[in-house]
Amino acid sequence: MGWSQSRLARASGVSRTVVNEVENGRRNPSLPTYDKLRRALGLDLASSLALLPTATPAFPSEQFLTTVAAILITAGRLELADAAAALQADAAAVRAAVIQLADRSQRSGSPRSMTASPSS
Repeated sequence: MGWSQSRLARASGVSRTVVNEVENGRRNPSLPTYDKLRRALGLDLASSLALLPTATPAFPSEQFLTTVAAILITAGRLELADAAAALQADAAAVRAAVIQLADRSQRSGSPRSMTASPSS
């Protein structure tokens, strides 16, 4: 559109500082502010919704999932092969996590029994 931040601020009634922060991704506008900006720019609601950023879902890391699987295997609640298949991970990586968890548990003197062996 070629508008300056000052021009958009004047046209919308939103401060130039807020316009700058919204434009540079440092602030998410409130709904009333968003509506003022949208109207000043002449955007209808449907068109303006397409401009909103969409959140990318955060997925747990592979290391976190492998650790959770190791805990479940160690507790006797999950088989190694099932964990590897569910995680779409290498069975060796899951096995290594189980061994690492067992070592950590033994070093810390954890009272939990390590009933499951890291076998495939």
